[in-house]
Amino acid sequence: ELKSLIHIWRRNGGEGLSLHLSDIVWKDGAVLADKTYDRLIELVSILKVDRVTQHVPKVSVKEIEGDSKILEKICAYIADRLNGISHDIVVGVENMHMTENESADANRRFGYIPEECIAYMETLARLCKHKVGVNFDIGHARNNAPYSQKYQISTWFSMLGKYIVG
Repeated sequence: ELKSLIHIWRRNGGEGLSLHLSDIVWKDGAVLADKTYDRLIELVSILKVDRVTQHVPKVSVKEIEGDSKILEKICAYIADRLNGISHDIVVGVENMHMTENESADANRRFGYIPEECIAYMETLARLCKHKVGVNFDIGHARNNAPYSQKYQISTWFSMLGKYIVG
């Protein structure tokens, strides 16, 4: 039914269909995705989705700093699935923000500052056949204390400008 409704929407001028993929987690030396991940990838093909959003992975900065291959493994997992999509899509990796339960140290989640988002995007772009950029979430950047002091919105734009796809 959804495919039929999307077809009607496109026939009436609809364009720019976007789908938000579920989170990817690094845990105990393995890449994990929830059970809907592969189904969402399948929907991208079925519905001819134009763009997808992929959050930065759920992995700590400490783990990434301790093993440079972790980011590569995460991106290879994602790229393997995205590369099976036959039509052209745009992949936007989305920045996240600190939570109240986290400390601003290496134990926090990766992807809260521009340099980390760029590293993730560049690694995924190297492995993925589709266009990969950054979906810049301004609210996440703004609500990201203490990093929002050093990385104000203008700083994010100056660092990510050429990479922003959404």
